[in-house]
Amino acid sequence: MLTHALLLLSASTAAFAHNEFAQCTPENGCIAAEPAWVAKFSTPAAGPEQYWINYGSTPDAMVVGWLTSSASASTVQFGTSSGSYTHTASGNASQYKYSSRYTSGFIHHVALTGLAPNTKYYYLVSGGEEYSFQSSPGVGAIFPYTFGFFADIGENNDADQTVQHMIAGSANIDSYVLNGDISYASGCESTGCTTWDAFQRMMSPLASVKPIAIAIGNHEQYDTANGITAISTQYRFAGMPTQGRKDGCMYFSYEVGPAHVISLASFYPGGFSSSSPLTQWLKADLASIDKAKTPWVLVSLHAPWYNSNTAHQGDGEEMRAKLEDMLVKGGVSAFFTGHVHAYERSHPVVNNAVVAGGAGPVHFNIGDAGAGLYTSWKSTPAWSAFHSAQFGHGEFVIVNATHAHWTWHRNADSESTVADEVFVVNTQ
Repeated sequence: MLTHALLLLSASTAAFAHNEFAQCTPENGCIAAEPAWVAKFSTPAAGPEQYWINYGSTPDAMVVGWLTSSASASTVQFGTSSGSYTHTASGNASQYKYSSRYTSGFIHHVALTGLAPNTKYYYLVSGGEEYSFQSSPGVGAIFPYTFGFFADIGENNDADQTVQHMIAGSANIDSYVLNGDISYASGCESTGCTTWDAFQRMMSPLASVKPIAIAIGNHEQYDTANGITAISTQYRFAGMPTQGRKDGCMYFSYEVGPAHVISLASFYPGGFSSSSPLTQWLKADLASIDKAKTPWVLVSLHAPWYNSNTAHQGDGEEMRAKLEDMLVKGGVSAFFTGHVHAYERSHPVVNNAVVAGGAGPVHFNIGDAGAGLYTSWKSTPAWSAFHSAQFGHGEFVIVNATHAHWTWHRNADSESTVADEVFVVNTQ
């Protein structure tokens, strides 16, 4: 089992804080004009759009996703020189119908395989423009490796400011993880699901060049139709790594560099009993980890298990009570969550108690990417190290097998400004 110690180093939002259900009115100062990315997808697009890439199920793979308004080939040309494509890969396209109000565009997914490690590739889909990405470095003692984490982003001006911040600092980030409550389509009946198209347009400048993994939040599960839970997410992000999963994006894992990353749906319809498909999959996944190769085990959830904000108290408790012991024994180094629209970092904690000597995982709640902030806090519990209700994102740099450096970046600051930071020390 891994043990952990924590060393604390140190500890103007937008004029209108967008609530997830807020309306633009003269009284609240919101500008009603929609930004360019909100154009409805029912209007024929000029070409491919809404690009998204993520790591594949093997270290030599990258999945490219995009949407088109009409049927077209699911083909990607790629190579290591701009404008010179020595390889071609094909995939598939799918559509989903949510209701009479919305039928999606054609959602394409193509897996590029046989990629050399840590290599810059240029890619082109039919009718599109060229983009590039850095392939996975492989799996093992490859340092440093840096994740960006964010959650509860939605599609509004505060969300776009977070995206612009992440783009500004993306040269130092290898990949990103989005811990649920992605677009806030929230059932689609009120929006006709075009919120998903607006969100993916907003994200495309980052998502087209940096791999992003997701976890499913409650708002994704509200978006359910035709007997499929989280239908938009299941179709749009069907390229997430498989790793033996059978419930789409509800749970999966992948390995990159020195990290084994696990994504779990906090409100999984099958629950978290010992007979649950998620629990059974998780037990097998933890048993498969080779900590000599991936000493860092990271878990992405939506609802936090440790939360001192007055909002969403207890929403993650059922999952914590059923799965915490298994995950701690499995050597998890850190948990990353959202749901609560604020930032909070814990001391090493297990079963609601600070762990003596730091021999426990650290929890980072980063639900502050764009949805309306939750600014009310309870009395600070002993396990809570730092909290703040401001928009931002986090960065987790795995320096070596025993040390990782976490920083939280507020939108109110320049990218170089660190509002909270900590070293996580992971000793096997």
